[in-house]
Amino acid sequence: MALKIRNIERNINEVIDFINKHIEQLGFILPLPKEKILKYFPLENSYLILLEDKIMGVFSYILGREKTAPTGYFRLITERAEYLEGILSFIIKKAVANEKLFLRTAIYGYKKNIMSNLIAHDSKVAAEIPEMVSFDGKLYSRIVLYVDLRDKYKFDVTRLYKSEELYPVKDVEKVDEYSFKVRGLRYQDLSIFEEIFNQNNVYRTMGSGVFEGLQYINREIIWQNVLRKKLYTLTCIDEKKGIPIGFLSLSLYDEDVLKGVANLGMLVDERYHGLGAGSLLMEKAILLAKRLHLRRICLSVFNVNPAGIRLYKKFGFEEHGSYPGWFQNGYIKEIFMSKKLS
Repeated sequence: MALKIRNIERNINEVIDFINKHIEQLGFILPLPKEKILKYFPLENSYLILLEDKIMGVFSYILGREKTAPTGYFRLITERAEYLEGILSFIIKKAVANEKLFLRTAIYGYKKNIMSNLIAHDSKVAAEIPEMVSFDGKLYSRIVLYVDLRDKYKFDVTRLYKSEELYPVKDVEKVDEYSFKVRGLRYQDLSIFEEIFNQNNVYRTMGSGVFEGLQYINREIIWQNVLRKKLYTLTCIDEKKGIPIGFLSLSLYDEDVLKGVANLGMLVDERYHGLGAGSLLMEKAILLAKRLHLRRICLSVFNVNPAGIRLYKKFGFEEHGSYPGWFQNGYIKEIFMSKKLS
């Protein structure tokens, strides 16, 4: 009997029941409400796979945008790993129609059968972050996998302008007098946050941001996440000028199996690069992480950001692999790093 693909909206109640039956594949222990499941499987981008009208799997496929434009992202839950071939076949067809170079997903290490089947169907391991996942009293890796689609095309899908200087480093006059202090985020800091993010030498190192002024910061969402204790953001102040000049956030995961881990993101005003603000923020972030009873901090950084890589290594972060599907000055890699807190 042939497998059938259908958008989840027509079978939404059955889909919710199916996902909750296999909720550990999503990184949770207890069933989730419909609203939360739809954040992981949005109606317009999610599908189910049927065998004789019985759900065998649910998956989503989402287009990468801006610097992630070469990538398509997918997430899946299956009744049995043997149905992965049918799911992947559909996703690859969609991705090739969209001229994507790569497909990407992440798997928890305790789902070894799914991981091994994905690898058997041409998925490659980009990175393996050790002891990131806590499940059933044991620690497991989180594995980032990808499928290289470039051999699926009869034409050159890479862009001819890839070697141009699309994100040039601009010369900026550094401040000559400064005094740094780190404190917690204040709501009024967020307007400065947006200004700094839109600086050329800042957004060129970030995962989003492609042109000055286009990066919009939703201050209300950030502030609500701060109030809900999902986001802990530190602000570095230049006390001589009385202004924020840098920010570092520890973002806590929703998933039950990632509660002992935070993801780190940082940006510093381009006029203060190389003056020690990043080091001070990192020092305080590690202290904050320990006070939050975390056991690991994770982050990712572009391979074309050597200053960032040196800073993270200075504070004990280790590399765990890289993923090739980003676009900036040519096609660049995302390096995955983490620090174990002792």
